[in-house]
Amino acid sequence: MTEAKYFLVVRFWVAPETVAKVARWLEGGHVAEVVSQPGFLWCRRLNLREKDAKGWTGFSMLYGIESRRAFEEYESDAFDKGG
Repeated sequence: MTEAKYFLVVRFWVAPETVAKVARWLEGGHVAEVVSQPGFLWCRRLNLREKDAKGWTGFSMLYGIESRRAFEEYESDAFDKGG
């Protein structure tokens, strides 16, 4: 694994009936798409033990990025595309 100098952590909760669908979407292309962006090095998905008040499952995505600048360029591009 390449050493990251900057990290992006995304935390989210998913309704129990959609956990499998969201996992397939993440593993089926979304993570690869994000990691293919310039400066993104790797990603790890963490399944959180905690559930929210509705019983939804918590996840975190931890992205290793080579620099803050690479992250800011990614964010700027996503904003320009309406993302």
